[in-house]
Amino acid sequence: MSNLSKPSEQVPAGVSHYINENFKDDFLTDIRPVSDKKGEVNWIVDVTHNSCLYHLRFNGNGELMEKDIEPVPYPGDDLEIGEGD
Repeated sequence: MSNLSKPSEQVPAGVSHYINENFKDDFLTDIRPVSDKKGEVNWIVDVTHNSCLYHLRFNGNGELMEKDIEPVPYPGDDLEIGEGD
């Protein structure tokens, strides 16, 4: 897995471990630190896996707090074989 972004803060080990265990051969699309209302740093991670985009949120200790899964439609997915003019 490659990551082209370079966050200014060190990614917690728990985040790296979770991604390597669950998404080792998938595409990491985004990883960034964000501050919550209390000023605590959380990590937002987006990974594509099996035609889905996983939105993950980790706390500053690297513990998974939230996981949302969004299907990613690809062009032509709604076409059926045999359709045409």
